[in-house]
Amino acid sequence: MGRALFWFVVTLIGVSLFFGAAMSRDVIEPWLASRGIVFNDIPLLQTVGKLVLTVAAMLLVGAPLTIFLYCLAALGSDQAGQDIHGYTELRLKSGTRLVALIAVGFLLFVFAMAFSESATLLGQIFSFSGGMFFLWGGVWLWRARLRFDGSVLLALDYLGRVHRHEWRDLQRIESNKEAMEYHLWFKTGKKARVSYFFAGLNQLMIQAQEALYKNA
Repeated sequence: MGRALFWFVVTLIGVSLFFGAAMSRDVIEPWLASRGIVFNDIPLLQTVGKLVLTVAAMLLVGAPLTIFLYCLAALGSDQAGQDIHGYTELRLKSGTRLVALIAVGFLLFVFAMAFSESATLLGQIFSFSGGMFFLWGGVWLWRARLRFDGSVLLALDYLGRVHRHEWRDLQRIESNKEAMEYHLWFKTGKKARVSYFFAGLNQLMIQAQEALYKNA
């Protein structure tokens, strides 16, 4: 929690500095004009100015915001649960679901604004479809779970279907750092995606490593 709060404060400072720098154009441009340098008359200055603002946005806002969201997503209990059938059940951490809720809410707002502003039927269809896509993504993240015991792993795909994988068929485990998930490959040719942000991930990976050792 401490790291998330720290990076939240850093993000706020970065946002303040960025907007302060952007607003300072009202001071800088008249100062330059008084010395015969008209900002809008020099294409190179405009290009450099846009480049500087882009880099500043990445460093002052983008980087700390990304780290803050990562820290926020990692918050929550790291203990797996158990369902009524006796399976060990993993759900995404509460912080991850909160970040997903914020992101989906923002994207739905963007697509709703685009829908209301669109002057064509095609634009409205695109905006509506985009909104529904991200809404489904939010629902999936909220419902996402894995269940396993000593014999099988039950995993949901992106369409909400449950896939049954036998531990005896596990062939290899890959870590996809870009997607922040593990890929568990089975002899059937199918794979199970396991997010780094599942509560109880260590329990699942211990089971997977044991199965991989037995299958060697």
